[in-house]
Amino acid sequence: MHNFFGDDIQFKTIDQIGDPLVKLNKNIDWEIFRTPIETNIHKDRSKGGRPPYDAILMFKIVTLHQLYGLSDLSTQFEINNRHNFMRFLGLNQDIAPDCNTIWVFKEALKKTTLIVHCLICSIKY
Repeated sequence: MHNFFGDDIQFKTIDQIGDPLVKLNKNIDWEIFRTPIETNIHKDRSKGGRPPYDAILMFKIVTLHQLYGLSDLSTQFEINNRHNFMRFLGLNQDIAPDCNTIWVFKEALKKTTLIVHCLICSIKY
């Protein structure tokens, strides 16, 4: 729910306290992960279904999941509940992925060497 004055007041307060997610977004070029993720995680679209969520969005969600030690369901809840999570992910009033979608993406990452590749890329920067 948005207040009459918008989210600016909440974000200003969060920024004054020191939001580590702002620093994370500032210091990591998330786009370096796009090609490895999109290349290695294939989804069969022949049966139709909704378009996949953005690869970087999902990778950032897994980052939050690990960083804060959340379950898949808690990750879904916190994304919808916390202003700084929404801002970190670049979501406004967009619908966030549900816990099943988060789990499927995490499992797809586990089945590849993609995690190791992404970690190595992030260490280089």
